Order: sequence, then structure tokens, then C-alpha cells
Amino acid sequence: MAEGSRNGQLCGNVVSWIKTMLEQLPVVNVGCSIYRVPKLLREMNNTAFTPQVISIGPFHHHSRDDLIVKEQYKLQGLANFLFRMMNMSSVEFLVETTQTWVKDARDYYAEPINMNDEDFIKMLLVDGCFTVELLILNYGQYSRDAFIRIEHKVDLQFYKRFPHIGADLVKLENQSPFFVLQRLYLVKQKDPSISFITLTKIFFIMGLNGVFEIPPILNDDYFEPMMQNLIAFEHVYVGNDNKCIQYVSLLDHLICTEKDVSVLVKARIIINEIGGSSIEVSKLFNNLCKFVTVPNCCHFNDINKALREHCSRRWNKAIATLKHNYFNTPWAIVSFVGAIFLLIFALLQTIFSGIS
Repeated sequence: MAEGSRNGQLCGNVVSWIKTMLEQLPVVNVGCSIYRVPKLLREMNNTAFTPQVISIGPFHHHSRDDLIVKEQYKLQGLANFLFRMMNMSSVEFLVETTQTWVKDARDYYAEPINMNDEDFIKMLLVDGCFTVELLILNYGQYSRDAFIRIEHKVDLQFYKRFPHIGADLVKLENQSPFFVLQRLYLVKQKDPSISFITLTKIFFIMGLNGVFEIPPILNDDYFEPMMQNLIAFEHVYVGNDNKCIQYVSLLDHLICTEKDVSVLVKARIIINEIGGSSIEVSKLFNNLCKFVTVPNCCHFNDINKALREHCSRRWNKAIATLKHNYFNTPWAIVSFVGAIFLLIFALLQTIFSGIS
């Protein structure tokens, strides 16, 4: 009887423990799109995933002294944002409006955010208004009349670091929910002459000129961290088609040695602005997809198939062998042409000797 009682108590304790643990499990945000970078990817290059100039969102909020110092610049952005609204009483409206976004904004993050609603709203407003104002300020370099011109209360020395700020804004952990930015933009600009999507594209892709069969790849200081963050996002985000991973995988297959890099650099497909050898560039592309599963159903399957068919044709193989073995240097070309002429002369001599 005593043993049965003990067994019953043990069973009850285990059941109680299981129920308690299940109740404490965090709710899974199925629709989330802002994640922590997996440890394995972060260990490859921690700097690529960590904000260096400005923190956006909760994951790195007040995480380092050097980032806390930069909060003043975000507040300057908020001040300019409000000034554009032409009415400081709009602050109340802005806060009340943002308050209605809190639940949806929290759901954008893959893990519970340990901030009360008041601090969370402050962060959304300061970070969001700074980001929107930054995009507007950047667009002003290309079109001066698209937005109300104001006397910016900003430290322009800080904004000269556009590339560094832009590099931080693409980092997976350093994000505000996109819908918050879009709605803030529409709050400020009721009837915008330019869409927020266009404004964002201009900030991140302005400056890439020309179109190739393979679009040019600008390998600068920001290329590797940007690609690593895009790959990290696709690695953890459920429901996407992994186009970035597929694209990098295609490049990985194209770039096997430093000679492949040299060919792509010569064709201006890779624009290498960071210097370094072709071997280093080759390693960069070969390492981007490490620890990442490439889907079998690939967006570039047709391209891969066409490339394999092209390379397997006998005539193309012969041309490639000719170029590789005989036309790989100017002297090799001269030697080959000389050999052809000697062969022709020898043939002609044989013919004339036979005739005579």
C-alpha cells in the first residue's frame, strides 16, 4: 500500500512538472522574421553580425557603451522626423498610434523581448523615426525637391558614415519591423511622391551601374557581412525560397580556384574593391555557404543544366582546351600562330616539290 502511494505521488509529481514546463514554454511566433544568428554562423565572423556604428531594435539595445553614445544621433533623427510633421502636438498622436502596433511588432521577433511596453514603444519610435529620416536624408542627395526641406539638426559628420550605417542596417539582429518603418513613413508623408519601398531600394542599391549576364558583384568591405546576414536570415526563416543561398551556391560552383576569380574580375562581374589576392576572394565565396543546407529544388537549376550542356559539347570542349593550353598567354598565342605558319609553309613546300 505504501509503495503504491509512493508510486502515485511520483507520477503526480512528474505530471505536475510536465504541465508546469509546458506552460512556461514561450509562444512560437510563426510569422516572425527577425532572428538571432545561429551560433555556428556567428562564430565564423562575429563582426559581420554585430552592429558597429548604430543599434536598431531590441537585440543590441544598450548592449555596449559605444552604441549607447550613438543614441543621441537617433534622437536627432526623431527630432527631424517630428519637425517634418510641422506640429509637435503630433508626438501624442505618434505615441498613441505606435502603441497599437506593439503586439504585432513583438511578434516580428523570434524570441520574447524582455522589455515592458513603455520601453518597447520608446525604442520603436526612436529607432524607427531615425531609420526613416536616414532614408529621406540619403534620398535628398539625388532629389532635393521630393521632401520638405528642413534645417537638419544633425551632426553631419556622423551622417558621412552612410556606408557604415547601411552595413549595420542589413544585419539580421539589428532590425525594426518593416511594417513599423513603412507606417511611420506614411504617418509623416500622407501622400508620398515616392514609395517607401523605392526609398529603401535607393538607400541600399544606388551606385551599381550596368547589367551583365551575371550582375556585377561589388566586393567591398560590406559585401561579406551583408551576404552573411542574408544567408543567416534565409537559414532560420521558415517559408522562404532561399534565393540568396541558391545564388551564393551558384557562385560557389562557378568559383573553384583563383583562376575563376581572375576570369570574373576581368569580365567585370566581380568588382574587387578590397584588394587581396584572387585566392582570398575565392575562399570568401567558397566559405559563404558553410554550415548551410542548399535546397535540392534550386532557382538556378535551369542555369546549371544549361551550363553543363554547354560545357559537355565536343566543339566547346575543343575550344576551351585550345584556349587553356595554347592561348593562355600572349607568348603562347605567338608560338601557336608561328607553328601554324610553319605547318602551312611545310605543306606548301611539299606540294610544290611534288609538282616540280
